[in-house]
Amino acid sequence: MKLFRIIRWILFVAVAAGMIAMAVSPHLGRTRHLWDVLSNFRVQAVGAAVLGALAVIFLDGKKSGVLLLAGALGLSAPLWPYLPRPWERLGASARDASFEVMILNLDMYAFEHDGVLPVVTEDPPDVLVLMEFDQRWSRDLRALEEKYTFRYLLPRPDFFGLAVYSNLPVNSIEIVGAGPLNIPIVKAVCEAGGKPFVLLGTHAGNPQTYLGWKMRGDSLDKMEALVIDSDLPVILVGDYNCTPWSEHFKKLLAGKLRDTARGFGFMGTYPSWGLPAVRLLIDHILVSDAFRVLDRRLQWPTGSDHVAVRARLELL
Repeated sequence: MKLFRIIRWILFVAVAAGMIAMAVSPHLGRTRHLWDVLSNFRVQAVGAAVLGALAVIFLDGKKSGVLLLAGALGLSAPLWPYLPRPWERLGASARDASFEVMILNLDMYAFEHDGVLPVVTEDPPDVLVLMEFDQRWSRDLRALEEKYTFRYLLPRPDFFGLAVYSNLPVNSIEIVGAGPLNIPIVKAVCEAGGKPFVLLGTHAGNPQTYLGWKMRGDSLDKMEALVIDSDLPVILVGDYNCTPWSEHFKKLLAGKLRDTARGFGFMGTYPSWGLPAVRLLIDHILVSDAFRVLDRRLQWPTGSDHVAVRARLELL
C-alpha cells in the first residue's frame, strides 16, 4: 500500500506539472521557441491528463484524481469551439452556389505518387493548392492539367514549392516573398459567382529548429500583413506547421479571419498514418467573414504523410 501511495503521488505531481506547463506554454511561446512547439500538443496533453487522472483514481486517490480531471477540463477549454456543431449547418445554401477548396502537402520524400491523383480526380475540387511541389510531382501530376482550366506551378527543390489549380476564374496571380529567405506565398485574385476574393497559400517553416521557427514566423507575419492590406475577402490556405493552440496561429486569425475547422471536430492532418486523436492540425483553410463554411472534411489515404483538407465555401 505504501508503494501505491508513492506511485500515486509521483503520478499526480507529474500530471499536474504537465498541465501547468501546457497551460502557460502559449504565453511563453510568443517569444520562446520550445515553449511554442510544446503549445501545439494541447489535444494530446488533455488526453494524457485524463488518462493520468484515471490512473490516480484507480490507485485509490479519488480526490486527487477528480482534481486532475477538473484541471484537464479547464485545459481543454480552447478545444471546445472545435467540437462538432452539425445543427449550425442545417438549411445551408444550395451546393450550386458554393465552391470547394482542397489543400494537400504532397511530401517531397514520398516514394509512391499514385495515391494523389485518385484523391483529386475522382471528385475534383474547384480550387486545389499543393505544397512541397517539386519537379517529380510536376511530372507525375500532369494528368491534372485536363481537369482544370487554370494552373500555376512553382516547383522547387526545397520544401517550399507550390502549385495552384483552379476551375474558378483567376484574374491575377503572383508570388510574394516572406522574410530574408523569401519563402514564397502565392497570392491570387479569383472569382466565385462574379465576386472577387484573394487566395493566399504557403508552406511555412518547420519549427523543429530555431531557424525553422523564425522562418515560420516570417511567413505568418507576412500573410497577416497581406490580409490586413486586402480590401477583398480572403482565403488563407497551407501547411503552417502550427496548430490552433499556438499564439502565433491565434495572432494570424485576430481581426479578419476564422478557422473553417471550428464546429467540425478535431481534424488532425499530420502524420497521416497516425490515429485521428493524435494527429496534429497543422494544415489549414482560413476565411474572412464574407464566406460561409458549408462543409469541411479530410480525405486519405493520399500517399503523403499529410491528410488532404477540403472545405466547401460560399461567398456571400
